[in-house]
Amino acid sequence: MAPQYLAHLDVERLLYRTTITGDVPVGVDGFRSEVVQGEAFSSEVPTVFKQKAQKLETQPVVS
Repeated sequence: MAPQYLAHLDVERLLYRTTITGDVPVGVDGFRSEVVQGEAFSSEVPTVFKQKAQKLETQPVVS
């Protein structure tokens, strides 16, 4: 477990998230895991990245 308070240190925290694909986990009680926030992982580009790309395309280029 990582320390909760790092303000006294002169360091930058970096988090790497790993998404494991495969079957949806099922608990011993038969309950299947559900997405709590965001969208289910797939081979498609996530909606949030599509929206950011569209927003960048509409911004004027300053040279």
